[in-house]
Amino acid sequence: MRQRRAYNNSCLTYFLYLCFLLIIISALNCSGDVPEENSGSFKIVSLSPSVTSQIIDLGAEDHLAGVTPYCPINKKNIAIVGTYINPSIETIILLKPDIVFMSEEDSDIQRDNFFKKFGLKYYKFGRNDSFESICDNYRKLSDILGKRAHAEKKINSYIDRLNIIKRRGESMYSPIKTAFLISVKPLITISGQSYISDIIHKSGGTNIFKDLKNPYPILTLEALVIKQPDAVIVMNPGDELYLTEKLKDFQSIEFVNKKNIFALGDENIPYYTPKDYVISVEKIYEILNHVKR
Repeated sequence: MRQRRAYNNSCLTYFLYLCFLLIIISALNCSGDVPEENSGSFKIVSLSPSVTSQIIDLGAEDHLAGVTPYCPINKKNIAIVGTYINPSIETIILLKPDIVFMSEEDSDIQRDNFFKKFGLKYYKFGRNDSFESICDNYRKLSDILGKRAHAEKKINSYIDRLNIIKRRGESMYSPIKTAFLISVKPLITISGQSYISDIIHKSGGTNIFKDLKNPYPILTLEALVIKQPDAVIVMNPGDELYLTEKLKDFQSIEFVNKKNIFALGDENIPYYTPKDYVISVEKIYEILNHVKR
């Protein structure tokens, strides 16, 4: 009898919860069209730190109503809507956004079924494997925000900076065989399907793991050593010390012996935006100029 009463109470609680959500949803405009940004009342929830960075870069930060914890926001009155892996649907509904932004880059760990279920309008930007694809998504975002002219001006300035690196890189004897590790515990590298591989190429290097199928494959230490890169770049500061220690018995390997293991930093390269892409190219170019060969 007690079990039945507890079951009935849980059903009632769930029913009331659903009613609460439906009441809120009824107040939202749930048409399938992407709204046009015409006024300051246009509200955005961004579940991608990279998309948030692009919104800020386009001068549209005032339209952000909700973001995830690692979004680089400057304003203090923007709500945190949970992590980009596990966003809070209740918080998002209460914010009454005009649109929710997501990215295919996070599709393996981020689901959009909640937004479909509750009738929230959302837009998912495509994957990025190059500067060009990043700029394509940047342009799509600028169209939604009514900032296309501003976006084109920004893109042209970023292209100018890339061309400076390209001209400097022409003096390099040959591309530097590079292994880029986004993690050392476990060892995770990048394939040609990742935009980071394109960053390596634009910096004067060549990604020795570009032919692997998964965008972010897991490696063994032996696989890294066998490839004999000219340089290894780790993303996180401190990881170069850990990796150097792990490779102390491989002094006959040239990149180990010449101490060509470098840390880049995670301030820019995790973010697939035109601005962060260019900054990452500039940083890696400087690193590759210090490789001993």
